[in-house]
Amino acid sequence: MDGLDAAPQGADDTPRWRRVLIRLRKPLLVLAGVGTVLGGLAGYLNAYRAVTSAPAAPSATATEQLPAGTLSIMLLPLANLSGDPGKDFLAEGLTAALTADLSRIQDAVIVPPQPALAIQARNLDLRTLYATTRVRFVLQGGVQLSGDAIRLTMQLIDAERQVPMWSERFDGSLQQLFKLQDDFTGRVRSAVGPATLLALQSEAEKRNSEPSVSEMLLRAAALGQHLDRFDDLEQAAGLARRALQAEPENMRATATLARTLFLQVYNFSSAETGWSTQDIDARLAEAATLARRVVDQGVRDPRMFSVLSGHALRIGQPSAARDWAERALRLDPNGAQTLLSVGDTLAALGDAETARQYTLRALSLQPPFPAPVAEYFNLSHYARLLDRPDEALDWARKLQAAAPQSPWSYLSLALSHGWAGQAAEAQAAGRELRRLLPRVRIATDVYDAAWERPWPGREADFQAHIERRIAAARLAGIPE
Repeated sequence: MDGLDAAPQGADDTPRWRRVLIRLRKPLLVLAGVGTVLGGLAGYLNAYRAVTSAPAAPSATATEQLPAGTLSIMLLPLANLSGDPGKDFLAEGLTAALTADLSRIQDAVIVPPQPALAIQARNLDLRTLYATTRVRFVLQGGVQLSGDAIRLTMQLIDAERQVPMWSERFDGSLQQLFKLQDDFTGRVRSAVGPATLLALQSEAEKRNSEPSVSEMLLRAAALGQHLDRFDDLEQAAGLARRALQAEPENMRATATLARTLFLQVYNFSSAETGWSTQDIDARLAEAATLARRVVDQGVRDPRMFSVLSGHALRIGQPSAARDWAERALRLDPNGAQTLLSVGDTLAALGDAETARQYTLRALSLQPPFPAPVAEYFNLSHYARLLDRPDEALDWARKLQAAAPQSPWSYLSLALSHGWAGQAAEAQAAGRELRRLLPRVRIATDVYDAAWERPWPGREADFQAHIERRIAAARLAGIPE
């Protein structure tokens, strides 16, 4: 990137420029059109609420549309740092493209480029900007182009507290433009991820004794980050039901309940919940019905596609499961949770190597804290599917180090040691597993035929794998 540290060069009219313009034109036109139609921040927020909740009041203002604790982000138009007005299009196009990428951050209100441009033109200081718009996080910076080299310099600011959260530089090239966008969006996701959501939830709780629908959904979203805590997911489901009772047409509440029910079924076995097969089927069917309702309303939410994919697997529809998973991936190709969910589906269909690659990508996008235990567990499982015992043990040990009190750490260790024929180690892990989860059984926690079906076209391979997995569990002393 030495060229970016030199003086700006003159305009470059090579065909590569045209290719970059073509790449950026679509999101630029789409989002600019949205901003023009909506006519500013207040109009955008009214439209956002109309899609995600009950109809907005006709005289609602921007401030009224952003209740306490809303996770909201505005990317101010990027500055052209190249010193050449002929390259303004790159700053404008990247602003639109990055805003489109940010719109995939779950539970966040993202301000489109046109309102952001209007706000920037008023030259508001951060205190006034927050008082006027209630937008919590502001991204500002610029882009510099020298030859094929691109440098994006960005700062993320907490507008309410007027505190910079981070400043970073993202270097790439015209050929790596999409990767640069992915790196930037992934960094923002991490910065305003679960920890921020929990802090916003706490702030909202302090301001009101009886939460509004928006705040109930914020609390549900925060609780829903605790994927390994069943009680928190139960509370999240309860809050989403209350929100739906208050506003039956609220699509955000519908989606939140669908996702939460699915996570309960998918992340916890009957050994933990005490649910029967009928209980599991009923909850999953309700989740799928709610998800279908969201999709039918035209809301493009990759989480709903993942719910429908998981339901299709459960009822023995592999083609539909793959189709829903692919739709989720097309919509959210760089979302860690989407990649993780799609990996689950592909592994269940017998494509463990692709599942492994997607999960490694999800792992690279996750912040280091809290530890990505779901990724570790799945990667250990995929390694056993691929008959790589050393790799399976490596991931199982990372999982155990990250979550030493989780029964799934010891299940992963027990199966991995058993797979490798290491009887003493497998039995030690099996004893700890039974201590933490006394009701653990092979039939519900090692191989549940209601979840796993023979791989299409590879039925014999599937049967051989299941037999070896059960043998590993027996070696570890896991009851039938």
